[in-house]
Amino acid sequence: MAGNAMREYLNLLVDESVAATKNQTCNIAFVKTHKTASTTAATLLYRYGKRHDLNVAHFHGHQSSIELPEAIEDSGKPVDLMHYHHAWDGFYEGGWAEAKAAYKKIMRDPTKVNLVTVMREPVAHYMSYYYYFLQPETGLSIAEYFELSAKPGDPRYRGVFQRRRAGKAGWHGFKLLHNPLCAEFGIRTATELESFIRDDLQGFAMVLLTEHFEEGLAVFMRMFNWRPIDMTFCRVIETKAGVSRYDGKKLTNVPKTRDLPPEVLAQIKQQTQLDQALYKAAVKVYLQKRAEYQDSLEVDVRSIRTVQSAVHGYLEFNAKSPAHKWYEGDVKCFANPSPVQPF
Repeated sequence: MAGNAMREYLNLLVDESVAATKNQTCNIAFVKTHKTASTTAATLLYRYGKRHDLNVAHFHGHQSSIELPEAIEDSGKPVDLMHYHHAWDGFYEGGWAEAKAAYKKIMRDPTKVNLVTVMREPVAHYMSYYYYFLQPETGLSIAEYFELSAKPGDPRYRGVFQRRRAGKAGWHGFKLLHNPLCAEFGIRTATELESFIRDDLQGFAMVLLTEHFEEGLAVFMRMFNWRPIDMTFCRVIETKAGVSRYDGKKLTNVPKTRDLPPEVLAQIKQQTQLDQALYKAAVKVYLQKRAEYQDSLEVDVRSIRTVQSAVHGYLEFNAKSPAHKWYEGDVKCFANPSPVQPF
């Protein structure tokens, strides 16, 4: 399809979805996790909200139409799509009870908040977490990091394991990174985890899994009655050599789980025992949601891939398209582009 024809086709897909907004479901509180493809999911959701002229709010630090404190305080601005996280670099920052209270206070329909999140297999998650948040600071491989944790007399020990939270008073204390996935939900103990799984996780509208991301988007699309154009995405904030993170520090490749020494793998599993239980429960919820839409799943995945290919193929050969703001890897779509950014 020629460039102009493809542009018209893609813009038509957007227009058709926007015209169907009243028949689609939103009122989504997206519980952001880190190093799970959640920023990829967040940009997808944010783009939908802005294209459909909905009220979007997300965590402090990005330019946005509404930041969380304002959204909570101003009941005159009900939120259609919320994007927020409660933990940062693997350490506990907030509690799930506070999160739920905030969501119910600011969402357009507080009686039916559609909670959505992303979870990832804990060993791969721990590795990606370490190599994005900690390795650029420590300069240590994961094996060296664990070795140093057993040497409190080493002059490097204090600098690595006693870490001040940027902009916050107090210290994290001397400890290894542990259960970073649970930290996203304010879960610190097995009792808190059991309560969260029993009382909250089952109530999530959708739990996406990093390992089955496209398939999960297809389930989500059918569940919320969105269109394939709404599910198109780009991968952002990847942890790999040649890429810099938010502060300009260089990243390195994350070792594959299969290449880890047995003792390192064992220690990661020791440090992620709660995460393992949370992920197991998340997989169960995901499979339940997936089963509801099994009959259309193959067709829906294929439809998303077809439009995804069309979007990225068009953008590859049209460098001046305004839609690049929605599909580039540095999260530019948070910078308040117009509600419907044309191709």
